[in-house]
Amino acid sequence: MNSSLKVTAGRGRPKSMEKKALVLRAAATLFMQRGFKGTSMNAVARESGVSKQTLYSHFTDKENLFSAVIRWKLAQHEFTPQKLIFKGVLAVDLRLFGFYFLKLIMDPEAINMTRMVIGESREHPTLARLFYASGPSEVIFQLEAYLEGRGIVNPRARAVSFLNMLHGERHMRLLMGLESLPVDQPMEVFVDEVVADFVRQIDRTN
Repeated sequence: MNSSLKVTAGRGRPKSMEKKALVLRAAATLFMQRGFKGTSMNAVARESGVSKQTLYSHFTDKENLFSAVIRWKLAQHEFTPQKLIFKGVLAVDLRLFGFYFLKLIMDPEAINMTRMVIGESREHPTLARLFYASGPSEVIFQLEAYLEGRGIVNPRARAVSFLNMLHGERHMRLLMGLESLPVDQPMEVFVDEVVADFVRQIDRTN
């Protein structure tokens, strides 16, 4: 996985950010392998090869670290204001957003992390709240803000509807550990169909 956290400005900062990326990579691996409960900050420090002092200088506790891992994953799939550059044409922008979103939710690591959260959320409900606030809620907010800026009525409900359409059957089967559907259409074709249906709905009701 390529880190999007490297920077070049500021003396000493690249090394600090590289260590932060090592911690996030190690934490993501351990959370998926051992679950949230089974992952300790000490284990993350050992896995990433940094000192506990360095770890705690970046992340105050395990909850803070978990949220950062989810945001890191979003950034890797272009969900940052710096990466999501819209063109001003609704269908074109939705296609871009939809393609990035589909790649995100189909990512094997994202699938495994979602399974882990679902599995542990009954015992640790805070975990589900952290996951939702750092991941799905952030994606919804970005799309909602875009739709609101275009004057779309009920932008949050529309954003949720569009994302739900993109999930589709293939994602549900992957999440449940079933065999994937035969690839009868490329990802781009599926996104184009979802965008076309969504834009038609907007045209009818807006």
